[in-house]
Amino acid sequence: MVGRSWATQLRASILLEKRRACGGWPGTLSEARAHVAVSLLPWLKTHGQPVVTSQQCEGAARLVYASARSAWMENREAEEGP
Repeated sequence: MVGRSWATQLRASILLEKRRACGGWPGTLSEARAHVAVSLLPWLKTHGQPVVTSQQCEGAARLVYASARSAWMENREAEEGP
């Protein structure tokens, strides 16, 4: 959910700037880590999981990144021809 939301928000932001949402996924693993820290960790805390290891955070970031990338690739615009 966090990854798909990130991809949707990023796509909307790009379109608002009158740019095309095409090509490869523009997000980074560092950004995925930030999304985990801001979105997922607080959610876990409110649902009874206050302690998360750094290894779990890294795994979550990689899953968020993969989910966002997948959502981006499913919804990106086609590249223009030469």
